[in-house]
Amino acid sequence: MTTQLLKFKARDPRLNLPPQSGRKRAEANFVIKFMDVYLKQVAPAGVGGKHFALSGFGIADFVWIAWHNVRNGGEGTAISLERLKIRLMKHRLTAFEMKLTDWRKGLAQAYRYGHFADRTILVVPPNTIKTALEDKRLFQHLNVGLWSFNPVSETIRKHVSPKLWGARNTGARAKAVELICRRLNFSKARK
Repeated sequence: MTTQLLKFKARDPRLNLPPQSGRKRAEANFVIKFMDVYLKQVAPAGVGGKHFALSGFGIADFVWIAWHNVRNGGEGTAISLERLKIRLMKHRLTAFEMKLTDWRKGLAQAYRYGHFADRTILVVPPNTIKTALEDKRLFQHLNVGLWSFNPVSETIRKHVSPKLWGARNTGARAKAVELICRRLNFSKARK
């Protein structure tokens, strides 16, 4: 199994905020810690990275592509992804949005990522999950997952699991996968 984190060229979204807000690192630290735990405990072989921007659809905090080889049903590697040129691989593109407090804003952002991602998930800390779960049916209706993450105990808990319907815009999905693959080729060329 191969796992690879990529660096996307998206500007840090915090730079768009006023200086007093832009300096706050709590959410950025939450994203980094979640990525570490997700890769250790949950993620199958795949590639992804943080701050993935797709023009017109926002900047996802974290994206992940997991795949398996359609020919033999087994899991692939980043090298096999390159060699088989995507067409022989079945992918699942997941986009994550993370919020410490404003889960409604996070839900709107995660829903928007559903245009290019097969599934979208909002991740919040345990103190925010209680209020978000009051609108659990809204998450189900919009087909957006809701997970909680405790960075202290390194616990990821799945409260609402999205159905894997596929991206609402196949052109946007193809563009997202192409951008990720281009970044994969770029990172391999630099090594």
